[in-house]
Amino acid sequence: MMIHIEKLLSKYGLDSIRFNDDYENSDASLSLEEQLAAVGIIWDQSCAGFLLLLIQHRSQHYALTDLMHLVFQQAAQQLADEWHGFYPQQAVSALSLAAVKIVIQSHTAACQHCSKDIAQSYLDDGKSTCEGCIHASTFSNEAKFQIFSQQLPMSRACFVQYNAQLDRLIRWLYEQRDSAVLALDEKAGRDRGSISATLVA
Repeated sequence: MMIHIEKLLSKYGLDSIRFNDDYENSDASLSLEEQLAAVGIIWDQSCAGFLLLLIQHRSQHYALTDLMHLVFQQAAQQLADEWHGFYPQQAVSALSLAAVKIVIQSHTAACQHCSKDIAQSYLDDGKSTCEGCIHASTFSNEAKFQIFSQQLPMSRACFVQYNAQLDRLIRWLYEQRDSAVLALDEKAGRDRGSISATLVA
């Protein structure tokens, strides 16, 4: 999976991207949205997903600011929906930072039993029969608590109400990443189809 994503990113030249924080220092002439459009991929298919791919596979840390903005919006919407607008504002920042940190840290993590990556374990949502995946998909409640409480100190008992929201946010990020990969895959498929049609003609 990782090699496949690397090949797709290289195929469409998604390397020298200009972000909000490095406009003056970048030689890139196109923004990420413009560069995706240039190769026939719609940015809105997965804004957060494309940014996450660039952070994980191209170490584009300037993308982190843009990603955090999108994750912050998603976290705020989640809490507003679940808690009807009554939530501490610092909880949004803590959820966002913890979710992004966990997803980036789990980039190369895989189940030791079946080699499925942790991202897929989350997306399976408990459907896996592999004991290793079932354990990995939780990313250890203690580990999540430690990461979250670095941003918003609280007791383990209080963290329980945030744990489900953190899991939702992590799952959303993985889904966004998979949508971005699917968009790249579909573009590659269209290109192969065009080449085949040209050869037949």
